[in-house]
Formats: sequence, structure tokens, C-alpha cells
Amino acid sequence: MPSLSALAINALVMMAAALAIWLTGGLTPQAIAHIAFALGVLPLILAAIAYFVPVLTRSGAPPAQLHAVPVVAWLGAACIVAAFAGVFDFGLTPASHLAFLLSGGAVLALMLWIVRRARATLGAPHPGLRWYLAALACLLLALLAVPASEAVIALLHREGKMVNHDYEGNDIVLTAVIPHALRHHFEAFRD
Repeated sequence: MPSLSALAINALVMMAAALAIWLTGGLTPQAIAHIAFALGVLPLILAAIAYFVPVLTRSGAPPAQLHAVPVVAWLGAACIVAAFAGVFDFGLTPASHLAFLLSGGAVLALMLWIVRRARATLGAPHPGLRWYLAALACLLLALLAVPASEAVIALLHREGKMVNHDYEGNDIVLTAVIPHALRHHFEAFRD
């Protein structure tokens, strides 16, 4: 597994990069947040969880295959940051799906390993293990939400007529004319 100290250095470098990009106004707030948290903090958290699970289950070190989890999550984050930055010609929606497959797959692999370790524990595993699983499940749901919202935005662009878009803090405000038959898809997003 990449060492926790190497991942901590990565987190600091990504935070510094996000701050520098924010100060220069080089990318959108969404891209900057993903640099800091998805590229920096997330891999460190996943590695820390993998490091402490053997303590909570009174078992041996993680298998070598699990060492890929923080790296694969980092690659997924890099994919979505590159999409936010306009690096890919194929747009944000396919990139968000690829990012979910990478990062979501890494999180799911970690969750499955934790469940297997919990079942193999002599006696009851530490209650903190459930907190790890709950946090990872919430992360997985959050990763799922991005491609789902992208589908609604893709429908808006395909079937509607974009009138305006603007940025308000971390929000993108879209103004569009949409066919009456499709309005039910967008009710949750109306202001």
C-alpha cells in the first residue's frame, strides 16, 4: 500500500495546488474542490481505513491487492478533475461514469474486504468497524449521485434550449426552456 506518509504528502500537495489554482482563478470551484478532496484527502482516508481495519478485527495486514484501492480512487478523481478542466473531448458525463467506476469500484472493494474481515474475526469486531462501513456506504452513494445528476443535465441539453448559465458560489444556475412533457424530470431542480 502506498505509505500513509506518502499519501499525507500527496494530500498536502493537492491542498496547496487547489489553493494556488483558486487564487489564480484557473478552474471552476468544483474542479478545485475535487483537487483538494478527491485527489488529496480521499486516498489518504481510504488507506487509513485499510490500515486500521486489521486492528479492529484483530487480524493480519491487508492483502497486497488492497494496496491498489487509494491509487485507483486517485485515478478516478484525476479523471473527473481532467473533465472539469476540459481536457477530455468526450465531455463530463462519460468522464463522470469512468470516475465512478474507478473510485466507486475502489470503495466497494474496500467495503467487501472489511465485511470479509469482520466475518472472520475471532469474537466480535470492534464497533468502529460499522462506522467505517457506514462512511464508505455514504461515500459510495455520493459517488453515485454525480452520474445520476449528469443524466438530468444531459437530458436538459439534448431536449431543452439553454438560455443562460451562471455560477453562484459552488452552484451552477441554469436557465432553460424545456418541453412541457419533460418538466417532471426537472421539478426537483426548480428554484
